[in-house]
Amino acid sequence: MDNKNQIIEDAIRAFTQNRTEEQLADTLSVFRQNLDKELIVSVVQSGEGLTLSPVRTSNGKQWFTVFTSFDEQLKGKAQVQSMFSASLEKVFKVALESDNIDGVIINPYGNSISLERPILQVVLGKAR
Repeated sequence: MDNKNQIIEDAIRAFTQNRTEEQLADTLSVFRQNLDKELIVSVVQSGEGLTLSPVRTSNGKQWFTVFTSFDEQLKGKAQVQSMFSASLEKVFKVALESDNIDGVIINPYGNSISLERPILQVVLGKAR
């Protein structure tokens, strides 16, 4: 199966193998250039309709988790949830609009990257 998000996975892998400021800048540049890519998201019913399903990490922070492919999503041990697709840009915007969300984790069960709110703003071009 063709992975339409291979470029995003490659950028994350490059950063996890070389955690430097330069590599982070390169990775964020890839995200910025691919904001239209569709990612797999889990959703839950809320008072306003469907919303992204948050997870709480051991440090108490709350994140939205997204996946570059169904293969990445299946690596998790969580119960089956409703899965949809959303653009990288939409996921980042929803995270920034959600007061109780600290950021977004892409591919939390494999080669992953955690992007806190200030980084999401940089990727979307809202901070300099």
